[in-house]
Amino acid sequence: MAAVWRIPERISPPHFADFATHLYTIGALAGSTWARVVDDGEVRGFLFGRITGGERISTSTSGLRGTLRLVTRFAVMRGVGIGRKVRWARAVHRHEWARAAIEPPGETEVTLFAVDPSAQGLGYGRALMDEFVAACWDAGAARITVETDRESSLGLYDRYGFELVGGFRSPMDALFSGGDGDSFVYELIA
Repeated sequence: MAAVWRIPERISPPHFADFATHLYTIGALAGSTWARVVDDGEVRGFLFGRITGGERISTSTSGLRGTLRLVTRFAVMRGVGIGRKVRWARAVHRHEWARAAIEPPGETEVTLFAVDPSAQGLGYGRALMDEFVAACWDAGAARITVETDRESSLGLYDRYGFELVGGFRSPMDALFSGGDGDSFVYELIA
């Protein structure tokens, strides 16, 4: 599934790419209250989301201890110079700041959604989105938001009825996934 974001192609050495992939996926899961994985012997896709009133999923990155473990692992990582670590941390911070200027992360939101490239077009993404949206409406949500970039699932969100709230420049997208840096916030109204 790491191939979905092309992190191993963009970040080296491999242990730094592994860290970035772990942080991106497990970090998103830790911010979620809902998670589903499509697995038919191999992970085909997953959707992590936050639904108002749900209990947060506990992961190795949760809480103060989890954060300290991540920061320590990042700080002592060998083969990655301090300048590169600082650029990486700044890109993440600038991304979060630019996103919040458009709209802060919502109470009910898709936090991470991916379908393996070899499984795209087979209905996995639609099935995951159907289940998440139904869970949101069942919980009484009036609105669902999602942050995405140009290279991701824009077509699916458009076909599903999500509408653009606004766009922003993401140095994180440009630096880590090789995208053009354009990111967007979409919403689906009940």
